[in-house]
Order: sequence, then structure tokens, then C-alpha cells
Amino acid sequence: MAAIASAARQADWTDVVSSAGGITSNPCFAKSFLWGAGVGTLLGGHRLKQGGSPLAASGAAALGAMATLGSQWYLCRQQEYDRKLAMRAYAAQAAAIQAGMGTTTGGSDRAADYAYEGAAGTGHSSA
Repeated sequence: MAAIASAARQADWTDVVSSAGGITSNPCFAKSFLWGAGVGTLLGGHRLKQGGSPLAASGAAALGAMATLGSQWYLCRQQEYDRKLAMRAYAAQAAAIQAGMGTTTGGSDRAADYAYEGAAGTGHSSA
């Protein structure tokens, strides 16, 4: 209990602000925030133009911004996750090929010969 109390005393509001910087530096946050702001502004402006009250327009703008921000955040994070999985699969496949060919970072002629024969149609195919 004493450790938590001493950590709480040492924590400063600047720690909270600096840790929040990690969220805003995320490309998904920036993209979703900008889309949310744009769509919210358009919805609020449209509501005002159609003769709605400013309160209704601000409500529509806020709801539109939050819905757009949330959906854009989810879609962006899903694309980022899929990209990570594809890169992991590619790295595993490249490592398996490299281990199977006996190549090193310096390279050997076996991998180059295999690629050349497969491309020329005179040897093994790459499929």
C-alpha cells in the first residue's frame, strides 16, 4: 500500500499530459480525428442550413463526429493489424526459404540460381 501511495505522490500532472502524447502521435488517431471533425462539421452545418436550432445542430455535429471517429479508428486499427500479420507471415516465409536454401546475409549462388532457373523455365518453378 505504501508503494502505491508514494508513487501517487511522485506522479505529476505533466506525466499524464506527456503520456497522452502517445495517443495523439498515433496515425490512426490523427486520421480518425480529422475525419470525425470534418464529418461533424458538415452534419452540423447541414442541420443549421435546414433550419434546425443551434442546439440540434451541435448535437448532430457531436454525434456525427463521435460515430465517424470511432468507426475510422476501428477500421484503421484493423488495417494496421492485418498489415502486421502479413509482415510476420512474409518474414517467416523469407526465413524458411533462407534456411532451406542455406543462404546467409552475404548470399549464395544457390538461391540466385534457383530464381534464375525458375524464371527461365529451365529448372524448378517457383510455384
